[in-house]
Amino acid sequence: MDTIVDVIAGVLGVYFIIAMLMFFHWFYFRKGSPKKSLIHIGISVALLCVVVGVQMLRWQSINAELAAEKAAQAPKPVVIAPELLAILVTNADPASLDPSQVAAVAALAEQRLGEAGTQHAAALKQYFVYYHSKLAEKTVPETIAGINFDAQRRNAERMP
Repeated sequence: MDTIVDVIAGVLGVYFIIAMLMFFHWFYFRKGSPKKSLIHIGISVALLCVVVGVQMLRWQSINAELAAEKAAQAPKPVVIAPELLAILVTNADPASLDPSQVAAVAALAEQRLGEAGTQHAAALKQYFVYYHSKLAEKTVPETIAGINFDAQRRNAERMP
């Protein structure tokens, strides 16, 4: 289909050039008909607009199909384990929990959580910051850990 459209556009381009040559022939030499050349120019521009419009509609339908396929292939949000969800809901102090539990809750920041991620974002950030500033092998300041959390959450929700 693209080859056919390219050929049609090429023929219309040649037709437009011939119409312009007819117009310039009249303009410089005053031979021929200006009305006839302007009609040919108008016809060629109108046909070119039709071809471009049809191609744009075709591209729009192709883009809609690709968007639908991409949406169908998008991964579903991860379901938070009940024991981790209980920790997030109670919003307990991270220092009072077992470090492995804090690590498990902090690891949720890398997962696509959907609605649960936005609902429990504050508690999740608290555990993430505590883990990465106090318990991780390579600790970072709390402000950097907070920035890292925000970046990881954005990337996790954005990733396909």
